[in-house]
Amino acid sequence: MNEDIISIIEKYVILLLGVGNRPVPSMWHVEKELFILSKSNSKIQKFFEFEKHYNGPYSQVLKEVVEEPLYFADAFALNEKGLYLTPSGKKIFNRLLEENKLDKKFTELVSALKLIRSLYDELSVEELLFVVYITYPEYTKFSNISDKVLKNKEKRKQLSKNLLRKRLITEKRYKELIVWKWKDMMK
Repeated sequence: MNEDIISIIEKYVILLLGVGNRPVPSMWHVEKELFILSKSNSKIQKFFEFEKHYNGPYSQVLKEVVEEPLYFADAFALNEKGLYLTPSGKKIFNRLLEENKLDKKFTELVSALKLIRSLYDELSVEELLFVVYITYPEYTKFSNISDKVLKNKEKRKQLSKNLLRKRLITEKRYKELIVWKWKDMMK
């Protein structure tokens, strides 16, 4: 893979981590949050190349970048609390903000990342996957988790109730999800 692309992906990870004041809870969250970002921007989507996988949307290059960064080797770290910026990573994040403060598209990107973090960091892994699967049903293909969170009516009701309580969905959407049929989604 082109080395410049790796550098760009590492910067996206740094930006995702930097816009919040806490670690991203898990690698699953990093992956799904960047997937959601990429779905809103085709330019970003081409860097990550998310594919249908056993655990929903998956990017091999993102996994490799997080596990073994090439350009910003000590910018972030992963532990039991999640993925977070190191002091070196915070400096890089602040430099990126300063260098791009007049770029409207960059400012919009940072705003989008803040919104994504505020919405999805608070979700459990099951809730996060549930949101991804109901929003992007094509990513249930090959998944070994989608049946558990979608086909089981009680589980779907519990997850929908959690999303309503966390204000990620409306009362109307909650009602749709609890009566929704799996086969209807695949049409």
